[in-house]
Amino acid sequence: MKFSFFNSDLDFGDAKVECALSALNSVKDVLKHCTYDGVYNYKYRIPYLKEIEAAIKVKNSDLLKKLVINSELIGGSGALWEIHINEENYKKEFDKYFFDF
Repeated sequence: MKFSFFNSDLDFGDAKVECALSALNSVKDVLKHCTYDGVYNYKYRIPYLKEIEAAIKVKNSDLLKKLVINSELIGGSGALWEIHINEENYKKEFDKYFFDF
């Protein structure tokens, strides 16, 4: 799902919402199973993704923009988009679903 964040109003059409929620759920599932140095380090990111999910479900453009356009998700060092996943199959899944979102 690709919301256009530069428009004042986001398109919360049913197909886009369904796509975004599906991608977020898939990202959460991957994070539950992947490890870094043998430890399940990424489960702490799931509540943040649930906040994004809630903003999408209630179609709150301002909150969604605030949650997505920040360092936690797409910012600098330590942002979710650049996490290290040891397992190649989970890394591929994460990349696919994260960038689908």
